[in-house]
Amino acid sequence: MKEFTLFSLLRLKNEDHYTFVRDFVGYLENAGFTAPSLVKGLEQMKACYDEETKCIKITRMSDQTALIREADRQRDKCYSWLYSLARVWSRTDLKKGKSGEKVMKVLRDYRPDVNVNYRAETGIISSMTERLMQGEFKYAVDEIGATDILDRLIEQNEEVERLMRMRTSEQSTLPKGALKAARLRSNAAYAHLTGLIQSFCYVADDAEPYERFVNLWNSYIADMRSRL
Repeated sequence: MKEFTLFSLLRLKNEDHYTFVRDFVGYLENAGFTAPSLVKGLEQMKACYDEETKCIKITRMSDQTALIREADRQRDKCYSWLYSLARVWSRTDLKKGKSGEKVMKVLRDYRPDVNVNYRAETGIISSMTERLMQGEFKYAVDEIGATDILDRLIEQNEEVERLMRMRTSEQSTLPKGALKAARLRSNAAYAHLTGLIQSFCYVADDAEPYERFVNLWNSYIADMRSRL
């Protein structure tokens, strides 16, 4: 009688567990088993997978994180434009050179650290732009023709902050322990289905499709073990 390779799902990291469950559902769907108990078990497994997908998506917030990353990239471009323009003017002997030096001083004082997180960088840039919008510094920004760039930098900084608030809000909708509970339900559904398939290997008139599936999935487990 064919048996599934023993494999502990409890030790898997969240992303690996999610991938394992997703692939098992896919393999089982492709197998096309029609036994009512397997069809019902697959539907239950898919419901567990859907719940785990929801938890994983909220946990990693891949969509929002991608938007934040893009907004941060645009923000960095605005900062670079402003820095380059101020530096060029600061190196001239023209009247605008003094204004360029003033803007450069603020940029140096508040230079964002690439090693800090998005939230910290947003705070640094907010403080920097607030200073550049005041008194002599605002005049200096206008003098070197950087007003539009500064306005764009402020907009992009606000966009990063808005997206971070959205991500925090969505993450707060996930009850504590929800992902762990979803994983345990998926584990139970997996154990139930593999047990059913193994029994069909023993009692079915034509056991070959079930044995073939066991072999196929055992190969998957061997491959996953080699990658972990």
